Amino acid sequence: MAYGLLRLMGSFFSHDGEKVKMEVLTLLIAVIALVIGSIAFQRTGGIKELKRQVEAVNLKSESVRDRTADVLERLERAVRGKGKGAPKDVQGPLV
Repeated sequence: MAYGLLRLMGSFFSHDGEKVKMEVLTLLIAVIALVIGSIAFQRTGGIKELKRQVEAVNLKSESVRDRTADVLERLERAVRGKGKGAPKDVQGPLV
């Protein structure tokens, strides 16, 4: 660990100084982007808004799941040819 740190410090003064400067600049830009991103996340509602959106998606997916189950049940009745889901009784689109 200490050797790596000494090597990194030594590279500031070696011929690879340009490479290290670019790496430090890249790290600095990444940290600034992280700070800006976290500020934007908090301004748009943060965790509370995210949880609300997840709940809304869950409700919609539950509705779609129920409708899909109904359509599959009607389709099964139509294929088997019994009950009120038979082809002559089907009205409108299945979806």
